[in-house]
Amino acid sequence: MRQVLRQKRIAALAAFFGACLSGSALGGEPCHYTWVQVPNPSGWTCRAQSINNLGHVAGYLLNAGESYRGFIWTPEAGTVILPRPAGVASMQIHDLNDVGHAVGELHGLPVVGSVPFFWDGQDVIQIQMPAGSRNGWAWSLNNLDQVVGQFDAGGRVHAFFWEKGVFTDLTSITGPGTAIPNSIDDRSRIAGSYGQQAFLIEDDGFHLFHQPAPLVSSGCSELSNGGFAAGYGSSFELGDPNNTASGVVWTPGQTQVLSTGIPRTSILFWGINESGRAVGARGHTSYQPLVWQGGAMMELYDLMLPPPPARPAIWYVTKINRSGQIVISASGALRGAVVLSPQWLAGDLTGDCRVTFSDLSILLSHFGSPAGAYPAGDVDGDGDVDLVDLAVVLEQFGE
Repeated sequence: MRQVLRQKRIAALAAFFGACLSGSALGGEPCHYTWVQVPNPSGWTCRAQSINNLGHVAGYLLNAGESYRGFIWTPEAGTVILPRPAGVASMQIHDLNDVGHAVGELHGLPVVGSVPFFWDGQDVIQIQMPAGSRNGWAWSLNNLDQVVGQFDAGGRVHAFFWEKGVFTDLTSITGPGTAIPNSIDDRSRIAGSYGQQAFLIEDDGFHLFHQPAPLVSSGCSELSNGGFAAGYGSSFELGDPNNTASGVVWTPGQTQVLSTGIPRTSILFWGINESGRAVGARGHTSYQPLVWQGGAMMELYDLMLPPPPARPAIWYVTKINRSGQIVISASGALRGAVVLSPQWLAGDLTGDCRVTFSDLSILLSHFGSPAGAYPAGDVDGDGDVDLVDLAVVLEQFGE
């Protein structure tokens, strides 16, 4: 009964605001992305791994015949190469937070192989693994400087959590299976893959994500503060020559599985933001970048203005930030890292390039959500849905 009354209230509010705005004309210019290339240092090529909410990019540099080097790019400072600790052959950065701190791994160290590290803006701090461990990777950190990653010990893969120098093996939470934590959000929730299924760790314990048929496996690449998660799944068993991946988006209310319907052509999602906008790629041997939201999936190349000089061979799309900026890595005419900035209305919550009753309905259905919930309809990205968000949608309604 409460749900029915809530739906009636939403419908009444939508009708009221629709009457107020009946003079607005639908339409307007199509949404698009402007773009800028991250400068490649002389002799190096940037491969982006992360973009924070300030539009800063991090990843690694590569040079044929030489080792990898970590970098951070900002519009103000340009491309800065991180110092390589003594004895380290190469390093990679996987994630960057809004404070400018980063995580990744160091390669070439004797005995242990790779070691996870934390960059505090001044120094590279090695994350000390338990005695006897080998090959560690730090995959993600949040704005609290909490870090998650994996390491090898006792002949199997362990997930870990690290904060302020304290290392915690998550086996007591995940159990003895192989758990790879790919993401941690600002509410300290951890997501990744556990064996053949995506998992989530939150305050009330360890959970497996919904894996609808015909999927037989899944993994979560990223979890946003808004409770949206994105990743991949497959309906084929490992080793099947026809194996293809489907893009998977978990929203607070349902699971979306997106496939191409073309044999051996996959969709992989690598990032998602608080508005539920997911980014990834589609292809087989050569991948093209995609953006998806609210059921609409579009190729990023077709939305880039001005058009790039030539359609690049995209390596992958990595991350999307709160404001919808996307970072990709490309070859050919766009060799290196490229940042795409959305040029469309903030009130477009469905991603269909218009602000209509669909967007208003999303906002009203979450109106009054408490601070820190990051629900759908949070237009300004401050964690709640209030009159400020409503004012934006009403102002842009019909555009």
